[in-house]
Amino acid sequence: MEHKHMKESGGGQGKQMSEIINFISYKDNGVFYVSFLDGVYFNVIADESFTSGKPFEQRRSIIQNLTNNKQNYFVNTNGFIELINSLLK
Repeated sequence: MEHKHMKESGGGQGKQMSEIINFISYKDNGVFYVSFLDGVYFNVIADESFTSGKPFEQRRSIIQNLTNNKQNYFVNTNGFIELINSLLK
């Protein structure tokens, strides 16, 4: 699992987003990769009103990687709690 806490976009944050987007592109038999993005920037990525620009491209890359790697996850705090709870059942 890779965890990032981001409040806003920018130069260093762009590199961090690239890392977590790439992380969920990995595919290994029996391995689940989880990108955990915490902070306000998760809401920016999840906001579907962006139809162009960096957040749109990042969201599109995330969706593409998850579509190609159904065993992987991209979550925020609530999603992480749900994922852990589902594993404990």
